[in-house]
Amino acid sequence: MKIPKKIKICGYDFKVKDHHFEAGTHFGLLKYQSLTIYIEKDAKQQVREEAFIHEIIHGIDYATGKELDEDKISALSRALYYVLKDNNLLKEGD
Repeated sequence: MKIPKKIKICGYDFKVKDHHFEAGTHFGLLKYQSLTIYIEKDAKQQVREEAFIHEIIHGIDYATGKELDEDKISALSRALYYVLKDNNLLKEGD
């Protein structure tokens, strides 16, 4: 999957930026105030893709006011990532 430089989530325009997090802390982060998604630049592509989907779900959660906890968002993002991957809906190596 090619991770874009910007993405619209429920009407909000988010910038997507590479970032380096302290080891073991995060692979992605969504900042609502600046409408920015940060993805760990040094992670393997599969980890980056899953983190990107995870942060998209955070954006959806924010926009809809559902207030899902981190465990639920992690479960949804992992499941969605593998549904897309297992059904060849993600292009390899992009």
